[in-house]
Amino acid sequence: MVAFQEFPAGFWQDVLLLGVLAGGLLVLLLLGYSPLLLGLAVFVLWLLAVYLSFSLPSPGAAPLLPLLGAATLLSVVRSSTRGVVLTVTMLGCFIFAAYPVVVTYNHSVAGLDLAGRVLLAGPALVLHLVARLSARIEQTLERERQKNLQLEKTVGVLSRANVGFQQYAQNLEVRSRDEERKRITRDLHDTIGYMISAITVMLDAALGFLHSSPERCAEVLQKARNHVDATHQETRTALHALHSLESATAFGVENIHEIAKSFGAATGVKVEVFFSNVAKTYGGVVDATMYRFVQEALVNAFRHGKAKNIQVALWHHPGELQVYVRDDGEGSSDLEEGIGFLGMRERLSQVQGQLAYETLKSGFRVTARIPVEPNPEAGKARKDAPEGTLKEEER
Repeated sequence: MVAFQEFPAGFWQDVLLLGVLAGGLLVLLLLGYSPLLLGLAVFVLWLLAVYLSFSLPSPGAAPLLPLLGAATLLSVVRSSTRGVVLTVTMLGCFIFAAYPVVVTYNHSVAGLDLAGRVLLAGPALVLHLVARLSARIEQTLERERQKNLQLEKTVGVLSRANVGFQQYAQNLEVRSRDEERKRITRDLHDTIGYMISAITVMLDAALGFLHSSPERCAEVLQKARNHVDATHQETRTALHALHSLESATAFGVENIHEIAKSFGAATGVKVEVFFSNVAKTYGGVVDATMYRFVQEALVNAFRHGKAKNIQVALWHHPGELQVYVRDDGEGSSDLEEGIGFLGMRERLSQVQGQLAYETLKSGFRVTARIPVEPNPEAGKARKDAPEGTLKEEER
């Protein structure tokens, strides 16, 4: 048997270098680097193993480390077919390089003793086992990544469904209020019409009793007065109900904060609102148009742009109200207007407004411009508005 002291000069330095490379590969495995990088590292390790095996006194020991290196490479390559091809290729290169040595030294040469073989084969064998374990861990992590991806998709679907449900609920609430408003208006019309007709008949009767029976005339006039009081009370009640409906259907600037808050809570998207110098109200029609524009823009930014951050800004220019909705989602250079944009454009056209949109370097922006009359409250900063305004970015 060949003792350790018979190793050629510099052998232990080679073993140390082999150990360093093996340790580096182990670090790459633990850090989860790509299979391609691991394959290159194993290939360098294999070349050093070939050099080290040829420096041994026994050519018979030469296949030991390359075989272990090939097995390690096979274990870290994700595709088994590619791993087999690489392994066979490397073994072919080794046989081509080792054949002249085997022919030259065809006589029997003593090999390394058992301790020497374990010393050389041990690190490679441990590396092989670690690589197999790392491959299994990577497969487990990949399965977890796929599960997380599916979970994110499911959360996205549920969030979009939640937004759609909220829109449906809001539209249903608006329709219900419209129907209630129509019912109250119809009842008010019928009640007032009936009361006026009854009072007219009573007044005619009172005129008939004015000279012939003053007592009877006074009695009829009192009944007419009672009808007037009842009509007045019912009218007040109906008007109060209408006013309550209008308050519940508030679409003013103040309510944009509420829709931004509820939208962010439902979707997880961060929504910031900047009021700038706008007035508290611009009238029912303009307020409702502005509210619906922001509502639709938020939904589009989340559903189509997949935005994570949205900024809403309102600015009062002389004679014009401008509303910007900017997001950091996916813009589009070739955008086809769907139902949402068509609805925005149609709603804005009812107040002589204009719609514009553009793709920015990092997101998308949609703008509404609505002509408004000069308002004494506009032109000065809102005290109750958050500081800051949305700055327009260059394309």
